[in-house]
Amino acid sequence: MKNYVNEARMMADKMGVKPGIGWNDERDAFRHVYTSAVIASRPIMGRAQAYIGGELKEIVGDNTNAEHWMDRRNNKIGRDIGQMARENNWSKEEIAREIIRQINDGTVVTNPYDPRLTYEQHGDWERAIKESEQALAKDRMAARAQNQDNLIEQIDAEKRFAAWDKSRKETVKKQSDLLKKATSGGAVKVKSYTKDDGTKVKAHKRSWPVDE
Repeated sequence: MKNYVNEARMMADKMGVKPGIGWNDERDAFRHVYTSAVIASRPIMGRAQAYIGGELKEIVGDNTNAEHWMDRRNNKIGRDIGQMARENNWSKEEIAREIIRQINDGTVVTNPYDPRLTYEQHGDWERAIKESEQALAKDRMAARAQNQDNLIEQIDAEKRFAAWDKSRKETVKKQSDLLKKATSGGAVKVKSYTKDDGTKVKAHKRSWPVDE
C-alpha cells in the first residue's frame, strides 16, 4: 500500500493538484481516490482488494467521524474509477485525469466539512449547509483555544480552516447547482459501474445527489 501512496503523491504533482499539507485537502482526496482506483483496476479481485485495504486503514486510524466519511467516500469513488479503468484498459495517467475531472466537478470530497455528510442522514440540503458551516466554526474556535499560547500553531491552524472553508463553499455551489438542475426537471448522468458485490449497473440518469 505504501508504494501506491508514494505513486499517488508523484502523480498528484504531475497532474498539477493544488499544493497543500496532504491532510483533509485536495491532495489527500487525490491520494485516496488514486490509490483505490489503481488497486481496483487489477484484473483479478482488484475491487475487493481496494475495499479491504481502504477499510483496514480507516479501522486502525484515529480520524474523526467526518474524516472517516471523507476517506471512505473517496475510496468508493476510486473503486468506481478503477472499475472503469479495468473495463476500458486505461493507463494510470488516464485514471489520474478522470480523478481530476471528478475533483473539478465536485464529486470528490476535498474537505471534511462537506454538507453531503449530514445531508445523507436527513435529506435537507439547506440544513446540511448550515450544519457544515457550524461544524467548521466550532472546530475553528476549539483550535484557537488550543493554540492560544503558540502563535505559529495558531497561524497554521487559521490557514487550514480558511482553506477548508473555501473548499466547503465551492462544494456548496457545485452541489447546489446540481440540485437546482435536478429539481427543475433535469437529471444527472451516471456512468456504468460495478458495485462492491459484483453487480453491474448500466449507465443511466438520476436525480441529485450524484453519488449512489
